Amino acid sequence: MNINIVSKAENSVIGRKEFLFELEYDRTTPKKTDVRDAIVAKTGVLPDSLVIKSINQHTGEKKATVIAYSYSDVELMMAIEPKYILRRNGFVKDEPKEGEKPKEAPKEKAPEKKAEPKKEEPKEEKKEEASKEEKPKKAHKPKEEKAEEPPKEEKKEEEKK
Repeated sequence: MNINIVSKAENSVIGRKEFLFELEYDRTTPKKTDVRDAIVAKTGVLPDSLVIKSINQHTGEKKATVIAYSYSDVELMMAIEPKYILRRNGFVKDEPKEGEKPKEAPKEKAPEKKAEPKKEEPKEEKKEEASKEEKPKKAHKPKEEKAEEPPKEEKKEEEKK
């Protein structure tokens, strides 16, 4: 993985440095933690105050553009950056919503039993079992005849009364 600084800007109003990097990689797009480590090594900023805003891949190339911000103060970073960006960068942990149970650590799996070799049954028997398991088809019932309704004219006369 090779990372080059394309631009660096000082934003004194907000108290951060804004970086634009060009990232070249070999296989898949690197994880944010790997990119963070490379940026820290290249720029010398503190990893606790570095936020990776985005990693935009170039179609058909093994390159990406990275936008990262380095804040002068961690509290300032927590106040300015949206929670979803802080969550993506690992600064904020997911809090369970009201009514939801907190997620538990995955339980260890029970030791797997060795599969016993299956006995081979003749194919004919399997076909017979399959035909038995099929649901019997329902006989077609003719539609029930509806009671004869009085003609519409008679209904109108009854309503008038």
